[in-house]
Amino acid sequence: MQKKTIIVHRIEPRPLAVITSGICAVCGLLLGILIYITYLVTLYLFTPKGENGQLIIPREAMRADQFSPLVLLMTFILYGLTGYFVGYVGAIVYNFIAKKFGGIKLKISQE
Repeated sequence: MQKKTIIVHRIEPRPLAVITSGICAVCGLLLGILIYITYLVTLYLFTPKGENGQLIIPREAMRADQFSPLVLLMTFILYGLTGYFVGYVGAIVYNFIAKKFGGIKLKISQE
């Protein structure tokens, strides 16, 4: 087995930004689903129940059917945009630091 060392001196900002954007968007969607499930569980557990077991929801409270699916969409979009920005800036910062101190060393083995 032959081992080879590669040093990464530069990372292109746009491809890294696209990759981190996709990863963060999926995480945002999962977080939105988790927020929705948490809301439903909290609504069910902590809302008073009537004699026949139905939930007694105050007028000011938001009911489960009023929870907008836009929350899922917004977390997906906002996390995706944030991931793009962080990936792009992260690549620029890495390139600046790699010029001064050297890049990341990767050891790759070939079978």
